[in-house]
Parts: sequence; C-alpha cells; structure tokens
Amino acid sequence: MSEARELNHSYVGTEHLLLGLLREEKGIAAQVLTAAGLAADGARAEVLRLLGTEKPAAPGRHEPALRDVASITVEIRYADGSSARGEFWGREHAIRFLKRQ
Repeated sequence: MSEARELNHSYVGTEHLLLGLLREEKGIAAQVLTAAGLAADGARAEVLRLLGTEKPAAPGRHEPALRDVASITVEIRYADGSSARGEFWGREHAIRFLKRQ
C-alpha cells in the first residue's frame, strides 16, 4: 500500500506489489528478482513509464503526465485459448476493464 500511496494511486495493483517486493531488499522475492537482473530503480522507472505517470514532486501534488497516445489497447489471453480485448481513451478506463476480467 505504501507504494500506491507514494504514487497517489487510489488502488493497489500488481505494479505496486512488484515495487513493494523490490523495496524489501532482504526478502526472498527481492533477492530472486535482483538475481534475475531486475533493479529496483529500473523497475520503478519502467512502471512509471508504462502507467504514463511521473512520481509526484511533493505529497498530494500528483499530476499524470500526458502522453501523445491516441488510445490504449488491452488484450488478455486466457489459458483456455479465449481472449478479451478493449480499446480505451485513458489509463483509468483500461484499469477498470482489467479489474473486471
């Protein structure tokens, strides 16, 4: 939750869990991920890039960085071969779609 709070997100997603695992440097998960070549700083930068956000400069002053993206396409492929796909005009709409799946 601290990762989500730090980024002023109103939800806890897998990206926050990943960053939280990496933050706990002495934990087994962090050690495995680090041994596999994942660095905490690099993972954080990539998560922020993928979310289209920047870390807030000061607490409570979070503003998403707008990207030159017309839409976001999300496709989920299930183990049984079926899939779900959607095109969205904003990150929050795509996240809601993913939560329903």
